[in-house]
Amino acid sequence: MTRSEAILEAVSLRKVFHTGGVFSRKEVIAADDVSLALRPRHAVALVGQSGSGKSTVIRMLAKLYDPTAGAILYEGEDVTTKRKRRDIFDYRSKVQMIFQDPFGSLNSTQKIDYHLRRPLRLHGKVKNARDERLRIGELLERVSLTPVDEFAKKYPHQLSGGQRQRVAIARALAIEPRVILADEPVSMLDVSIRISILNLLIKLRDEENIAFLFVTHDLSSARYFSDEILIMHKGKIVERGVSAEVIENPQDDYTRLLLSSIADPSRVF
Repeated sequence: MTRSEAILEAVSLRKVFHTGGVFSRKEVIAADDVSLALRPRHAVALVGQSGSGKSTVIRMLAKLYDPTAGAILYEGEDVTTKRKRRDIFDYRSKVQMIFQDPFGSLNSTQKIDYHLRRPLRLHGKVKNARDERLRIGELLERVSLTPVDEFAKKYPHQLSGGQRQRVAIARALAIEPRVILADEPVSMLDVSIRISILNLLIKLRDEENIAFLFVTHDLSSARYFSDEILIMHKGKIVERGVSAEVIENPQDDYTRLLLSSIADPSRVF
């Protein structure tokens, strides 16, 4: 992959958190020299156990954390230090995030159509009420929540975990992003539901030319969904490569450790 093909890049990202008081101040290096590149119709999985630093990386790319060092490039432009409200708004119109907890990411007091109407209005994607209704229906249909009129008027608590995650995906799609950052999007779902959500994301990736960063602790789902796997341990990328090659011929001891916990890595679950 050439640099010109990449939509979003992390270049030697580093994040240091400080803990303790004035006299017991300590540095915690959550991410160190992390580089990756995302391109259309391509999925990169960032894999590691809890505390590996993978969530820190995705939050830097989502502009929820400022990097201590390194750069974030969008279409080759350095956007690392762009922190004005308008700059962040423009960036997030192109780079969207799907969170781990589908219930926590939705407002429990609002109906489903509210969650889709809000980004459509905020980003100027609809011209009038009729256009808005049609667009909400299209989004719900795209994530297989039909009949759309019925689902639009439900509350989050009336949906299953998988259905709520589909709403979160539809909300991310509402503003037609070029990049989606997915933070453990299937880890809180029943095993029987996970593969259907992954298949939906694969379909959207290919049909909408979306670039995906897929953060997970599970190598099986990483292999199923992603073209490329990056293994993260103690804040560093310790191995990277084509998904099948990383699974079938691991080079790092930590990768082998992750694989040892999976009975059959060729199976999704």
